Amino acid sequence: MRLMYLLAVLVYVFVPTVYGYPSGAPIEACESLTPRHGKNQPQPSRYSPFKITQSTDQYAPGDVVTVKIRGSRDHSFSGFFVKAYDPATGAPIGKFQDGKGLKIYNSETCSGATHSDNVRKRGAVLVWEAPQSKGRVAFKVTVLKRFSEFYTNLEPSLE
Repeated sequence: MRLMYLLAVLVYVFVPTVYGYPSGAPIEACESLTPRHGKNQPQPSRYSPFKITQSTDQYAPGDVVTVKIRGSRDHSFSGFFVKAYDPATGAPIGKFQDGKGLKIYNSETCSGATHSDNVRKRGAVLVWEAPQSKGRVAFKVTVLKRFSEFYTNLEPSLE
């Protein structure tokens, strides 16, 4: 009995808690953009093997902005989270269009999109719709290469 108790304690202590989301990140991820994957930490963004672009950083009513995430032949990915925000205030703005393989969060606290499956991807294209005003938009992106390797707070370049 004592041996079983000791074994249970060892398993509890040495097996980390894992929060994987194969069907997409929860809306709470919009704040930090950091996956809760056990004790794994984000990789330095300067080493990201992914190319992220946005079609423009300015908008008017009715405009759309395209955000692309691309991996090379050797670098596919299984997940992502993209959030849109006003670069002057940090507030979420606009909304993402729904699409195949996407889970969309369009609320007062998050204008975001994440994956809806854990199928390996070489690329993703997201379409963001502008609000009924003029302004600038910025995006922050997290890309999950695999459970233990991910890159957070990536900023797209203009294409």
